[in-house]
Parts: sequence; C-alpha cells; structure tokens
Amino acid sequence: MSNLLSASKARISEVLRLQASIFRTTYNPDMVRNGAKVLRRKLRGDLIKEYYYPSKTLPNASALNRMFPDLHCIDPKEYQRLQKNAE
Repeated sequence: MSNLLSASKARISEVLRLQASIFRTTYNPDMVRNGAKVLRRKLRGDLIKEYYYPSKTLPNASALNRMFPDLHCIDPKEYQRLQKNAE
C-alpha cells in the first residue's frame, strides 16, 4: 500500500517542471543559485537618477541676465567669444 502512495523521483520532477511552467518560475532541479530573485526585482535606475541628478538644470548666465537684468552676470563663453572678436 505504501508503494502506491509514494511518488517516484521522476514523477516529482515532472510535477515541479509543470508547476514552474504554470506559475512562470524558473525550473531549478539542482537548486543552483542563479540570481533569478535579483533579476525579478524592480529596477532602481529612475529612483537613483532622481536622487543624484536634479530634475531641472541650472540656468546659465544669459538666462540669469534675462530674468534679472540688474544682476549683470558674465557668461564665460560669451566673454571669451567677444575677446576673440576684439583681437
């Protein structure tokens, strides 16, 4: 009677393979570490990008001069261009 109730190794392996295909998990009969948990995890790229990089860029000197005309900010690139043209 116990022979009828016990399942063979091949049958258990077949059930595990079928279970993996139904639930879309990886079939890993040897229990080898393969990184499947890490690869299923949600990506963090956008979260890290928002933390380290500001969402808006800083205004340059010409934009600051347009916003605040009495500030008289000097744009280094524009200053260098004017110096080259003056020579």
